[in-house]
Amino acid sequence: MFSHPDRIGQLARENHRQMLARASQRRLLHDDDRPAARTPGLAARLTRRLAAAFARADAVSTPVPGRSQ
Repeated sequence: MFSHPDRIGQLARENHRQMLARASQRRLLHDDDRPAARTPGLAARLTRRLAAAFARADAVSTPVPGRSQ
């Protein structure tokens, strides 16, 4: 079939290694684009601000007794 089957295996392993390296690089580049990856604590600050905004919205939308909606 093939005169050097070991060479085919070597090429397949090398190709697989290169594919994994490219995928890893793409993932690393994508991770760097996320603001939370660059700014520690950003997610916590955003969560606190969202919780406060929801609390304000809930207080505004609370029905007043004796008023029809």
